[in-house]
Amino acid sequence: MLKFDRKDLLILLNHLRGSVDDSGGFPILENIYLDGKYAYASNKITGMRIKFNSQGIITLIPFKKFYAFIDVHGSDMVEMEIENNKLKVKIGRSRCFFIVSPVGEFPTYNKIIKLNKKGIKIGADLLKGIRLCLPFVSVNQQMQPNMNGVFVKENMVAGTDGRRIAIYRGEKSFVKGEGVIIPIELALILNKLNAIDTMYVGKKIVIKSNDIVIFSTLIDGVYPPVEKFIPKISKFIDFPAKALNDSMKKVWVFSDEGKDYTFCSIKFKKYIEVSYKGETAFIKEKVDLKGIINIKKVIKVNPYLFQSVLSACDKFAFIVDGEQNRNFIYGESEVGDFKCILMILIGNE
Repeated sequence: MLKFDRKDLLILLNHLRGSVDDSGGFPILENIYLDGKYAYASNKITGMRIKFNSQGIITLIPFKKFYAFIDVHGSDMVEMEIENNKLKVKIGRSRCFFIVSPVGEFPTYNKIIKLNKKGIKIGADLLKGIRLCLPFVSVNQQMQPNMNGVFVKENMVAGTDGRRIAIYRGEKSFVKGEGVIIPIELALILNKLNAIDTMYVGKKIVIKSNDIVIFSTLIDGVYPPVEKFIPKISKFIDFPAKALNDSMKKVWVFSDEGKDYTFCSIKFKKYIEVSYKGETAFIKEKVDLKGIINIKKVIKVNPYLFQSVLSACDKFAFIVDGEQNRNFIYGESEVGDFKCILMILIGNE
């Protein structure tokens, strides 16, 4: 009878969880596979192999039922043995039986895993970049597939959903050449790791971390040239922090011949606070501002988008694209080697 520490087994299962296919498309992939030395999990995109000595027990185990049984019970030890062609799992006084299933065509990808020996050494720098850029990656499956992943090129890691951009630069090169797009499914798995030992990039990517080997397909396509989207801002705009309050109902940006900007927010009662060329004034709500200030262009901004940029970024600017008739709020925050960029499309009034 095999004995395992329940906490260690849960750690193993939590690692494998991200690679189990629970969509029902391929029933065999709803299992984890034990081959005596390793535990495997795989789906259509990613797969994982973890060192796990099951001492001769070779079988498929339904992941959801097995995980639920281990997770519910609080005993420290888990006992497993083969009994009458069934896998008996015992925790305290509770027992659960799983039919020992034939392995069949479970994909172990051992030929791909061997490519890891050719991988280059990678530190924790790449993981840091993935963690920082992951929240900015698009999870909308209806968008272009090349947007549903983290882009890695040379020493840069980037993520974008089409409106926001995050860029991280490491100390050394991760991937040479044109770069690769790591699918979000793999990025979520890597987000749980503490370090990467080696990484091999070819038609598939193979990553080793301690006793864990992860393999995945890459997204085929061209990633948006995020660096080219970053405009050269000659002047960032200072906006008073007191503007970040619940009384901000509407926001306008006034362009005075493209040189100065005015911000306007409706306050409680019947007055509008106007900040213009560093001066602050209060005027009545129904006053026509165009009759007071030489305004060349007025841009209406969603106050919630405006505040989201202000709260997330250290400095910001407004970008007026006259040719495409588009305008953006551009926010930038830089902490060390990480640059968070938000570019939010706004309309005209």
